This record gives sequence, C-alpha cells and structure tokens, in this order.
Amino acid sequence: MKTEIVEINKTEIYCPVENGTVFVAIKPICTSLGIEPQRQIDRLKRNRKFVSVTTTMGATGSDNKTYQMVCLPLKFVFGWLASIDTSKVKKEKREQIEDYQMECYEVLYDHFVLNASRYQKRDEYILKLQDRVEAAKREKTSLGREIKESEAKIKELLRTDPNQTDLFTDSVQ
Repeated sequence: MKTEIVEINKTEIYCPVENGTVFVAIKPICTSLGIEPQRQIDRLKRNRKFVSVTTTMGATGSDNKTYQMVCLPLKFVFGWLASIDTSKVKKEKREQIEDYQMECYEVLYDHFVLNASRYQKRDEYILKLQDRVEAAKREKTSLGREIKESEAKIKELLRTDPNQTDLFTDSVQ
C-alpha cells in the first residue's frame, strides 16, 4: 500500500493512500493528544457526516508496523479535530488544539465573510466592465454607420464636378 507523509499541526503523520485519496489514522492522533481513541472512533461512527467516510484500513503505527486502523480521508480530519472537546485532551496539548480550533474559526470566517465580500466586489467590477463593453459596442456600431456614410459621401464627391459648390455645404467635423 502506498503511504504519504502529511504534516498536521506541526506533526508528521504517515498516511495510507487508496484510489488517490489520502487517509489519516485516528488512533495515532488521539494517542498524541492524550484522548481515548475508541471514544473518538465511536463519536465518528455516531456522526452521520463522518460515518459515511470513516473506513478501516492498513496504517503505520508508531512502531512502523502496519495495523488495521480506523481512518478518515485527510480532507475530513480538520473538521474532526475542530470538534474535539479540549477538556478531554492532555493539558500539555490542550492549548495547541485550542489554537488550532481558533485558526479553524478564522479560516471559516475568511471563507464565508471576507471571500464573499471579495466575490461581491469582483462581481460588481465585472458588471461595470460589461456595461463599458456594451457602451463600446454601441459606439462601435454608431461609428461604423458614420464611417459608411462618410465613405459614401466621399465616393459621391469624387464622381461630382467640383464646380458644383452646393455639394460642399455640409460641414465636416
């Protein structure tokens, strides 16, 4: 089985890869945090969002041997970590997890509030540019008509005797 090293919260973790999806074993993270792995696994299995993506597969343990472990796809691990009750985490790891959870809140805020504002500003700018394009197209059409009319007038003047002065009464702008 292919494995990939992933850094999560400044810790390198060996992660199994299956069908292009990187998985993370739950037990080593729980052990590192000083929380009961089986309780977290039970929580994951009770949670409708996580149960559908939780799987058991071969993963590398701390002794570098492969064991069958409950794993989550990497993209779900961050949400799970954000949901951990820090009162159940080792005291020396608690602040680190709480800092991580605060970072998660900031990232969510940035995504849903700041990015929404950026998208709105971008969309407003796009609308202004579209208005300018439409105005330029109208002007182009008008200029095209003016060019055709002026070219027709030139052809007419070239076919006319210059002694007929009444043809030159139009003012050229």
